[in-house]
Amino acid sequence: MDSASSTLKAKVRIAVTINSVLMNFLELIAYIYIFHSIYRHNKTAFANKILNQEVILQRHKKNAITLIGQLSLWCLQVSTIVMGGIFATLSNNSFTNDLLVVFVSLEYLVVPIIVIQTSPPIHQFIAS
Repeated sequence: MDSASSTLKAKVRIAVTINSVLMNFLELIAYIYIFHSIYRHNKTAFANKILNQEVILQRHKKNAITLIGQLSLWCLQVSTIVMGGIFATLSNNSFTNDLLVVFVSLEYLVVPIIVIQTSPPIHQFIAS
């Protein structure tokens, strides 16, 4: 393999890594926005005496547990892409690098879909 081709592949791997990390931060911002919107909605419902204090506390507890789960998955995704980017940059095997990019890309497609489908607050927010 010539030097220009390997340099181009290295630049593509770095670009994919940076893009994945940026997309991950956008995902984090979306989670924060959704949970803040849910919090505001609950606060308004309590202020308007639609919900009592006990229901609000139950909702806050459930939302906090869900948010912790979301943040844990987010940390997993960030560490996966960073480690994958480092591995791909340091590895000399082209097939391994290409396979790594495919797996990391699939992770970024599959994990958010699973998270959205298994998280009741997010699922309800999107459905409304």
